[in-house]
Amino acid sequence: MTKIYKLTVFVVDHQEAGIDDITTLIEQNRYFSPIVGGVHEREVEWSDDHPINKTATMRVALHNMFMHPQETKVAGAPIKSVKDSRAWRERGNR
Repeated sequence: MTKIYKLTVFVVDHQEAGIDDITTLIEQNRYFSPIVGGVHEREVEWSDDHPINKTATMRVALHNMFMHPQETKVAGAPIKSVKDSRAWRERGNR
């Protein structure tokens, strides 16, 4: 029996790597085979006092920030479903 997990991961991109590089890093690991199905993106003015930078307020701040999803993206391109994602197509899926 194989288990499949759906995870929600928040990535704070201080280095401005971009969604393509972040997606590639996640999908090309050698220990499991994830597929990035969707990405929700927000921009914030960062400071040391930002609620996401504080352990006590991080979860609530992230929840509030993403509570009303905007455009869903995969590898930087708007998608309608996971089947439209670059990763899905590159694996030979249609």
